Amino acid sequence: MNLTLSRRHLLTTAAAIPLLARPAILRAETKDLVVGGAAGMAGYMKEFVFPVVEKQLGIHVVFDGTRSLVNLEKLRADKAAPKMSVVLMDDPVMQIAWDDGLIAKLTPSAVPNLAKIKPAAVHLDGAWANYQQPWAGIAYNTKALPGGVASYATLWDPANKGKVIVPSLQNTEGLWTLLAASHLETGKAIQGGAV
Repeated sequence: MNLTLSRRHLLTTAAAIPLLARPAILRAETKDLVVGGAAGMAGYMKEFVFPVVEKQLGIHVVFDGTRSLVNLEKLRADKAAPKMSVVLMDDPVMQIAWDDGLIAKLTPSAVPNLAKIKPAAVHLDGAWANYQQPWAGIAYNTKALPGGVASYATLWDPANKGKVIVPSLQNTEGLWTLLAASHLETGKAIQGGAV
């Protein structure tokens, strides 16, 4: 058999080779679940949570640790082609993401355990669900204040000027402290996480 290969034939054949190999490569690729969350939770999630998820679902979890507002900006920038599969953010930031159309509603078919979550932890009929039940409190020196702190209003008493530390507003704890202070200053009720 006399086989003469032209340059065009060779290029056409060479271009087809990757296409023939691609299905095998695709079957060998791992599925990545990209999770955006707080950088401070990376150690716990990587050690205790993600191995269970990876084993049960046969996927690889990639954690993108940062802050809620940074994740919100990433969601906005990637709206046309989302890179995160799951995002863990503070409720006030989740509300913004929902309003901006950046997150998909959770459904019982997609999230079978949704029915096992406390109803109060599922917001806007499935827009998002809390993965923990956060709380805000006041930490104080028991020697300096053996009777404790009676209320948030006590923190703003002139006698405590220069003695109160407010957590960073980049963290949930700081936000709730700001909301309490705003309520005390304005007298407006706190409704739905806003003053």
